[in-house]
Amino acid sequence: MTNNTNPSPSFISEHSRARWVTIFLGLGIALDLVAIASCYAQIGLLSSIIAREPVTRAAMMANDIRQSRIGLAQFWVYLVTVVFFLRWIHRAYRNLPALGEPHPEHSPRWAVGGFFVPFLNLVRPFQIVREIWCVSDPGFSTASSEFGFVRAQAMSAPTLVKAWWASFLIASAAGNFVARMTRSGGRKTAEDLWFLTWLIIATDLLSVVAAILAILVIRNIDQRQETKNKLLATATASPDNLSAASSTGA
Repeated sequence: MTNNTNPSPSFISEHSRARWVTIFLGLGIALDLVAIASCYAQIGLLSSIIAREPVTRAAMMANDIRQSRIGLAQFWVYLVTVVFFLRWIHRAYRNLPALGEPHPEHSPRWAVGGFFVPFLNLVRPFQIVREIWCVSDPGFSTASSEFGFVRAQAMSAPTLVKAWWASFLIASAAGNFVARMTRSGGRKTAEDLWFLTWLIIATDLLSVVAAILAILVIRNIDQRQETKNKLLATATASPDNLSAASSTGA
């Protein structure tokens, strides 16, 4: 689905939205690290149970409560982060016409909507962020062709964007796998829970990597858009352009 209209010819800074999403990504990283530490404590408890060492019921209940609360906090922070991230995507994509791409491949709404379409969401978010990255490059400009422009998608994505998306997909797949194992029927032994806890630690570590890369991508795009907008504004208001405009008016 494409949209070749210009939804917003004027630039609207996405700096505030970028700042908020990075704040919540950072909060998510902090919670993941807390969860990892809590999981290590749970592994110690489970190891004692496996070794048939005495473990009080109070210690087991305290462990379960701690794990549950941390997991719930992670869930809500993740949801809020997703909302802020999609709001940032919408604003950053909406700026593309003002930054040199008069015909973006999608509308800002569809740039966000693509995140929710099954199977398409395995590639569309990457394509959207790649297009934002390329058009936001101060050195990017639409070149003449038989169609009148060159799509930003034709440009190769930087390693940072590729690494971010790959890490996100891997972390998401790992999280879904752990969730299915957690919900699987049957009574789990201490050995099963010990193994599952290690998987949770691995998943949280992957999430930390994905979040750090996401912060780097967002900050880079934010800086690119702000810099390019200033350059375009300076070029528009340059004495040569003003003189040319005056001569034309005369």
